[in-house]
Amino acid sequence: MCGLVIRMARRGATGPFEWLRGFWTRASLVLLILISVGLLVSGRNSERETAFSGIRKIGDDVASPVMWVVNQPGNGFRYITHWIGSYWNAGKRVRELEAENKTLRQWEALSHALHSKILRYEQLLAMQGEAEVRVISTRIIAEAQGPFARSALLRAGRGDGVVKGQAVVDPDGLVGRIISVGNRSARVLLLNDLNSRIPVMFEGTLARAILAGDNSSDPKLIYTAREFIPKIGTRISTSGDDGVLPAGISVGEVVAVEEQGGVRELRVRMYANLSAIDFVQILAVQPIMPPEDETTSTSDTGESP
Repeated sequence: MCGLVIRMARRGATGPFEWLRGFWTRASLVLLILISVGLLVSGRNSERETAFSGIRKIGDDVASPVMWVVNQPGNGFRYITHWIGSYWNAGKRVRELEAENKTLRQWEALSHALHSKILRYEQLLAMQGEAEVRVISTRIIAEAQGPFARSALLRAGRGDGVVKGQAVVDPDGLVGRIISVGNRSARVLLLNDLNSRIPVMFEGTLARAILAGDNSSDPKLIYTAREFIPKIGTRISTSGDDGVLPAGISVGEVVAVEEQGGVRELRVRMYANLSAIDFVQILAVQPIMPPEDETTSTSDTGESP
């Protein structure tokens, strides 16, 4: 009697249904083990594939939503990590752009100040200003068969105001110059063609040179002063000495200074990617013509000036 009371007291202390919960835990464990063994057997024995296919499908149907729920925290964590990384990169990029914008604003203010100063000097000296440049935007077409190794066609011609000798540029720099013009098309000779010769100057100096194409990706500089040795990275721009191309158009920068047989060879990496050009702009500027009296005297005498 005392033992029965003690057992009832213990059962009451742990709860009246504690034994049922323990039984259900053990039964669930046994059931899961049996299901696992059944799935393994059904997967290994091809002869019983049909018999266990229904059980496996039921197991897959039950496991699929369970695994989806289990994977959601991991997917959410990965999404949050990716979002934080993207936000951090975006913030970093914004800060870089703000710094770049600040620098550009400073350069813009300086350029306006210098432009005003130049205009003032021109007024004081009564100097003739530069010719006005009109921009003609057009599409460039690669030329498979033509008289030059490195040339291309433009969808703009005489009717659009294109004239032989005009400069062709893209957003990065000089591309070439117009060598022939039709009514609705024109041909541009690229800077790296063997027949291309462009007068250029070195940034920060008065030194001049001729940019000569040789059908390579990096044309060479010829007719440079022997005592002038440019540094790697020196910028090159048009000098305007030919009276056709405007001065100051960006061309490229010095990438190689080599001595071959006692002869110095300078190479220029062009800013414009001539192998991937799409749209270009033609700088329509009126070239400097010879004086009228020279033309008249030449036509009268039949002699060359």
